[in-house]
Amino acid sequence: MSACPPLNYSGVTADQWVAIKAAVAAKIGITITTDSGTDTARGFTVSWAYKPGSLTVICIDSPWEDPCLFINVQIDGTIRPLLVTSP
Repeated sequence: MSACPPLNYSGVTADQWVAIKAAVAAKIGITITTDSGTDTARGFTVSWAYKPGSLTVICIDSPWEDPCLFINVQIDGTIRPLLVTSP
């Protein structure tokens, strides 16, 4: 399968990045140890790039039966709740 559309997030703080890394490992099985890289788990290969204030995540390979819409919903559903800040 070809790469899915990238997921882009802005305003990502260092504390949020720490929380995102932990959540992605726990819920998706992708281990993030650097600010940019690639990892594979359960047949899914994900690439990410974090710079203070921004994060891009791309599923670059996956089993053929999993459409990008499903994959991106799972990734976004893991990350987006961690970006909500309290007033």
